[in-house]
Amino acid sequence: MAVSDKKVYNVAVLLFSGADILDYSLPLEVFANTSYNNDIENPEPVFKPVTVASTPTIISGRCLTIQPEITIAAALAKIEDFDILVVPGGNPSRLLELSTSGGEEMKLIDAFNQSSTTSEKIIFSICTGALLLGAAGVLTGLKATTHHMALDILRGQDKSIEVISSVSSQGKPTRYVDGGVNKQGKRVVTAGGVTCGLDAALYIAELKAGREPAEVTAKILEHNWQKS
Repeated sequence: MAVSDKKVYNVAVLLFSGADILDYSLPLEVFANTSYNNDIENPEPVFKPVTVASTPTIISGRCLTIQPEITIAAALAKIEDFDILVVPGGNPSRLLELSTSGGEEMKLIDAFNQSSTTSEKIIFSICTGALLLGAAGVLTGLKATTHHMALDILRGQDKSIEVISSVSSQGKPTRYVDGGVNKQGKRVVTAGGVTCGLDAALYIAELKAGREPAEVTAKILEHNWQKS
């Protein structure tokens, strides 16, 4: 791995039992493969992702056992170090359970949202992960999207959110939405269902590293990047 004096962005990827596998694994592929020098053999990484959960293991997508790298408690202790928080989705009933339980997942989202803003920080949800952001007040007054089957749930959480459908019967679908900066100074990017997270992660790679590294990453993943 090449040594670079360019900023490496620390990414906290929140996991929980019931999290959809592709919601977090697709963005992880992007963040793991994006480099400043576009050299897959000796890369200068743009991102340093770490998986975070409240328990030593979680069951993802009903079938995959994951051992997160650090606990939420450990992440909270160094919350100021993170530049990006990734929040995946899952079954809406599971997300609503998490959003009303007062558990560590919501504490992590709130702590990151309230952290200092000396540099631009991003909160990035995929699919129904937007329901956790809505419940935490992250999306108040912003544009946002989620899985098309959860749009009405998100609308019901906060009437000030301008909810945009990720599917369209006419024209180009909205794969992701950059809602801009929220009241706490965090930039909020929400992706539509599941695979939309790949396109949104490439957009974030473009924001942090530029167009060329993001496009090279898309080619590495053999993905036709669908920009919103």
